[in-house]
Amino acid sequence: MRSLLLVAAVAQAAHVEIDDAGLTSFLQMEMKKIGNDKKASANTHPWPHFRGAIPGQTGVSDIVAPSNLSASLAWSWHHPEGQYHTILAGGPVIDSEKNVYVTGADGIRKFSPEGEELWKYKPPGVSNNAPMLMDDKVYGSDKSGYAFAIDMETGNTAWEQKLASENGGDSGYPAGFDGIFVVGAEKGHDKNILHDGGNKKIWGLNAASGEKLWDFEVATPVWNFAPLFPGDDTVVFMDFGGGVYRLGLHNGTLLWHVPDAECDGCFSDGGASLGPNEAVYTCSNSGTQHGQEGTQGVVRGFKLQDGALLWEQVLPQPCNSYPAIGHV
Repeated sequence: MRSLLLVAAVAQAAHVEIDDAGLTSFLQMEMKKIGNDKKASANTHPWPHFRGAIPGQTGVSDIVAPSNLSASLAWSWHHPEGQYHTILAGGPVIDSEKNVYVTGADGIRKFSPEGEELWKYKPPGVSNNAPMLMDDKVYGSDKSGYAFAIDMETGNTAWEQKLASENGGDSGYPAGFDGIFVVGAEKGHDKNILHDGGNKKIWGLNAASGEKLWDFEVATPVWNFAPLFPGDDTVVFMDFGGGVYRLGLHNGTLLWHVPDAECDGCFSDGGASLGPNEAVYTCSNSGTQHGQEGTQGVVRGFKLQDGALLWEQVLPQPCNSYPAIGHV
């Protein structure tokens, strides 16, 4: 399929007007500068992560999707054992040859540009996390505590690394850059939320061998973990209480952590996004809120350099997704 389907959730702030044409132009042309000006080993695959190109992961592509998806459908896939036989995790990723990779509860599949299933890999345990591409490997993790890498061409195991006895059951989006695969592990047990889940440790692994290079324990578990790479040898992410972290990519050193001072057992399955202006934007809930209908959420902007708060906007509705950044 020649098109990429891009999904971003836009949190509305009061008294903000957005010009649709200006927003589209900004997202497709201006925002991709976030990665173009960076040093190092930019990922050569056009859509290696659920949020697109790395570094940056802005969720933006210069490919324009057709307005009528049904009329433009090139192929479809259905599980051979029936509609409800598996659950798909996250979104597809696409390599430089236009092959498509999708994670289901029963394994990761590779499809050709024409929709032919080329191989299927079964992880050590059930996987609920989206795949990620880097160089000649496919990366992922599962609920049994494993991270793994697959040979992109053959579907054979490149390496498997046990990180914990059990990982959270949320939908993670582990990712890598510059030879480091960053993944969450070790199921969280936070007394302030209504249920267990998420992960309380972040691991940096050697992408070639799976060797453990560093680990970092978060103050509050991460949920739907999606590490972001500005391209400056750091990694940025948010925990489910709205706290934001920036670590050294190759050593896991904490550069800054900004918790939500108003959080009193709060929870969100939202996350963070990078802007083209050396800023990080987050979507979360505060106070005692858990994201239910009728409660408030909050969008915040932070300086990438030191985590200083740039602004915040309390919303009349919960914030349970990822910010989309555009020209206002």
